[in-house]
Amino acid sequence: MNEKIEKEINNFVLVLENKNKKEKRLYHYQSVLNISHGLMKLSNANNHHAFKELILEYFSLIKKLDYLVSQKESLIYYKKYILPIGKHLIENNGFRTKADIFKYVSIGLAFDLALFQFFTNKFYPIFILIFYLIGYIKQKEKIKKNKLFSIHW
Repeated sequence: MNEKIEKEINNFVLVLENKNKKEKRLYHYQSVLNISHGLMKLSNANNHHAFKELILEYFSLIKKLDYLVSQKESLIYYKKYILPIGKHLIENNGFRTKADIFKYVSIGLAFDLALFQFFTNKFYPIFILIFYLIGYIKQKEKIKKNKLFSIHW
């Protein structure tokens, strides 16, 4: 199964290598590469098999469409193929999504609002900045490890 995925990745890269960033984003280029490699690192157990089949189905679909995908179709395919695989990899391989940084900012906002409400009459975004920095650093670490996925990335 991993050999099939590797073959499809090579074809995917070959077809899209000369496209500009905007066009690559329609295919979620970097996300697809990251999740494909993440899937290949997982064992061939039955609980991973369905997700490996799903990425192969995605490759087959865009190949059948001759790599001509609209913005709307891109979003539909992301929700149908890439997002479920990404969620599986979050649980099984330590992946993250780019949206995680908003979770950190939200936690920081909650702390800052509590500080404002109970201790001061001025709003200081101290915790927002601290939690943003923590989220940013974690995101950069995941990018280096190719364990990040996101829509249009």
